[in-house]
Amino acid sequence: MTIRRIAVVLATAAALGLSACGGDDTTEQLEQTGQELQQKGADLQEQAAEIQRKVQSGELTAEQAAEETRKIQEAATDLAGEATDAASEALEDADIPAGAEDDAQKALEEAKKQLEESTP
Repeated sequence: MTIRRIAVVLATAAALGLSACGGDDTTEQLEQTGQELQQKGADLQEQAAEIQRKVQSGELTAEQAAEETRKIQEAATDLAGEATDAASEALEDADIPAGAEDDAQKALEEAKKQLEESTP
């Protein structure tokens, strides 16, 4: 489930990126927020992969891995919420060119749907 949640974060960050077209301060802030969310998602993916590697090498017990995975899942859920909130706010506040808003809204709705499906 963790990788799925992270994928949702990245998709939502992409939706945020779609809404950030232009060159004003709002756009720059949206782009920065999208990049930060994508980096956080990538960091969580790396952490999940590291846990898997440690389990395979015997460095972590199943119990330790379960606890570490739980922490990553919580962080991914929190990050997904941040991403959907940021994307929703961006769609409401940004001056989005014609056509781009529909694409961003569709990407956001799909990301929210995936988040709901991936949440236990």
